[in-house]
Amino acid sequence: MLKKLVANATMASAVIAGPIGLAADPAAAGTCGSPGCGGVVTNRSSTNHSIKVANCFPYSSPAYYIGDSLPCVKNPDNRYAYNADFQLPVGASTINYSYYYDTDAFRVYGGCSVTYQFEGDGSIYNENRQAYSTSKWLKFSGIARVKILSIYC
Repeated sequence: MLKKLVANATMASAVIAGPIGLAADPAAAGTCGSPGCGGVVTNRSSTNHSIKVANCFPYSSPAYYIGDSLPCVKNPDNRYAYNADFQLPVGASTINYSYYYDTDAFRVYGGCSVTYQFEGDGSIYNENRQAYSTSKWLKFSGIARVKILSIYC
């Protein structure tokens, strides 16, 4: 329930211009060793777009990070490393990538809108960045399961 409240708080947050200047230490960078032991993103986008996911998140950041790249990512566009991110294709789930058994965030690109849902929650959420050029990373924690429903750019 707390994970959902954190995500809901993200939806209600004020728009912040520019990157948030916070510490860049990674949050529990994907250290669990079995499928489903941490956060999972499944891309079921009806609009056939991939979504960028990360297996780390800055320790000091709130439930989101404004910026195109997370400061904890030392291995960009890499499915086979910790402290990394990559494009999760439509129909795929991070549960199938061992370095992403504990996924921490997904990216809503500047100029785009992402509709998503938490497993077990009937509510549908939308993060709209269509009016902004900078991306926003949404953090989730624990064993949260996030299903991406659509991406519009």
